[in-house]
Order: sequence, then structure tokens, then C-alpha cells
Amino acid sequence: MKLRAETAQVIFWAIGSIAQLAAIWFYSHADVPTAAPFQVVAIVATWAANYAGTKKNPHPPLSVSELAAAIRRELKDDLQHIQLFESIETEKYPGLAVNLVGRFHRIADTRRKYIFDMGHDNSAHFSLYFDPRDILCFSFTDMYGESYSVRTSSAVAGFRFDDFVLLTCETAFRPQSALMRISVNGRDVGVAHIPCEVNSPVSLTGLTFGADLNGQNGAAFDFVANAIYTMTLTSTEKNACANYYARREMERCAVFNGSTWMRRDLSGNLVQQDASLRPLLIDLRSGTAVHEGALSSAEPR
Repeated sequence: MKLRAETAQVIFWAIGSIAQLAAIWFYSHADVPTAAPFQVVAIVATWAANYAGTKKNPHPPLSVSELAAAIRRELKDDLQHIQLFESIETEKYPGLAVNLVGRFHRIADTRRKYIFDMGHDNSAHFSLYFDPRDILCFSFTDMYGESYSVRTSSAVAGFRFDDFVLLTCETAFRPQSALMRISVNGRDVGVAHIPCEVNSPVSLTGLTFGADLNGQNGAAFDFVANAIYTMTLTSTEKNACANYYARREMERCAVFNGSTWMRRDLSGNLVQQDASLRPLLIDLRSGTAVHEGALSSAEPR
């Protein structure tokens, strides 16, 4: 029986993810000779998965109205999986909290694929991206150039590509420590505790969606809503956000393809004046393309 390209890609991704996890475990125990073969298997499997992805049978392109209808239908189905946040937080801290509703697609390039990037020389630098192995990474670099990160693998966290999710990323600057967390649909899938005081000014200046700060190395994803805060949220506030997104009828979708991107303006909207770099913007109610190139944040009210 001939193996379908889609099935082969999933198998190779699974092998690569498991091998990478094994390599990380052996490296963490200073067992380099054992870790090295697993690292090689992970690299080869990732290449094979990318190659299989290029061999999928092409589907006829959808019209904008057909794409809008499919997005509305899949949003309704996928966001039913949002649950109450399992972590209990009663205090608010300076830092960053990001809620993002979207679905993410693999790109067959062995590079970083940025979902967003933000910061400048005198403030903290935050990035959310897929690494070359498609592991989701949330990183923070303080004003002194020290970097911290938390990451999660789709193989162990249940994070599935091509499904709409509520993705939440948090960095909390506590009095004597810091905490970084990634949550998917209310479930914690990656947590990093930093056992020392970490603090830097947080500025949303230059926030770029769909690429790094230079407009390069973009990710492919369909993005329907976001809210960004320079304070962390309590469990009550996060659950209110989850309920809001689960029941809200989304109005617009931005389709980022890895080369398109938008930047936050002074009004808090995401804009892109260059039409060649602008993602496809779809009005989900009318099923038509939008051409003014602005996407506003959708914050719970």
C-alpha cells in the first residue's frame, strides 16, 4: 500500500519529536554519547517530514467567501475545547500577558518562524515563534541582554497544528523571581520558573505580528483576535477572557503566509501599508476581502 504524503509527514514529525525529547533528556544528564544519535534521528526525521509536506496532493484554491465560511465553521468547532484555566493566580504582576486566537500551520523551512516579536533597546524583548523543529517557544530578553525562555512540543502538549486555539503567553516579574508560561485552551503546556529577580520595562512599541522586528522569518497562521497586557492576569480575569473568546463571533481574520506581517501603530491597531506585505484580511461576516489593512485588538469588555 502506498503511504500518503500526509500520513508520512505526521509519522516523521512524531519520530522527530520523540527523538528530540530523548536527546534533550540525555543532554540534561550529561550523557552526550547517547544523546548524539537521537539528535541525528531528530534532524533526519524533521527533514523527511518537511520533504513529505512538499509532496501532498494540492487542493483547489478556495475563494475568499469559501475560506470565510470554512473559518467560521472551524472556529465554532475548535473553540469548544477552551476550558477554565487550570493554574490558580490571585495576584497581578508587572510583565506581559498575551491572548491570541488563531490556528498555526507548518512551513517546510528549517528556520525560526515568528508569530510575534516586540521590544527595543531600552525595554524587554519578547518573542513567540516556532523553532526549526517546530517547537513552540516563548522567549524574553531583559534590558541587560540576558535571555530566558519556555517551550513546548506538540508531541507532548497536545498542541495541534491547523486547529484554532486560544494561545496564552505570560511573563510575570515577581518580587524575587519570575515565571513564564504557555497555555493552550486554558491548559498549561509549558512553564519555566526563574529563581531570581528579573525585571525590565515593557513597551509595546514596534510589536510585529507575523514576522520578527525586521519583517523577516514569518510564521504561517490564521489570526482572528488578540489582547495584550503589560500586567499579568488573575485566574478570574483569564477565565473571563476564555469565556469571551469561546462565545464571541469573530469579525475578521488575517491570513499570514510566512512572508506577510503587520505592526502595531500608536492607536493599538495592527497595520501594514505595503500591500505586497499585507496578509489577506477577511471580513468573516460578509465573506469578502478587506483592503484598508487594519486589524484591531479584541479585548474582553
